[in-house]
Amino acid sequence: MDYTNVEQQIAQWVDKALVSTHKIKIVLEGFQCNGHPYVEINIDSKNKFKGTFIGLIEHEVEYKVDKNKNCNIDIVMKNKTDNNVIFTDNGIIQNQYVVIKDILIDNISLTKNNLYFWDEHTFIKEDGKDIGKTNGLYHNGVWNITLPNPIMPGLNDIAQNKKGNIFRSRYVEDKSIQNLIDKVFYS
Repeated sequence: MDYTNVEQQIAQWVDKALVSTHKIKIVLEGFQCNGHPYVEINIDSKNKFKGTFIGLIEHEVEYKVDKNKNCNIDIVMKNKTDNNVIFTDNGIIQNQYVVIKDILIDNISLTKNNLYFWDEHTFIKEDGKDIGKTNGLYHNGVWNITLPNPIMPGLNDIAQNKKGNIFRSRYVEDKSIQNLIDKVFYS
């Protein structure tokens, strides 16, 4: 077998592994009060959904994540007014809001199987106030999570850090790839 062809083939495989396409599914549940909630879903500042809805929706996209970028997911709620909340002396009796039921990457639930995931997000109201951790959009604003790339090893790395283990995922340097090829195929 020609050494150059093997090296080129493995380099192509490695490159494909580092630039990957993921199936991202976002499951939301919308609740109305004097109108349906308006939501936008943006991945790396590219709009993937915008519109109003009520009940459960699943929005799924295939998204190519560059090896040098993190994956930034924003779920935005807009146009909610005081008319979209009904108050009484006992508190809120009806409200317009959206619950994030699940986010799946390649059919792996980030919210159900990876509880540390909730520690990694932010929700910023449109007035700039950070309201802390939340499972949905109860105000106009941006719910955001930034996923490290590569996504699955990166999430594993976050989980390991929270558990106190020392596992760290790393990119393989070109020189290391050459050494690996030499050891596997020519030793």
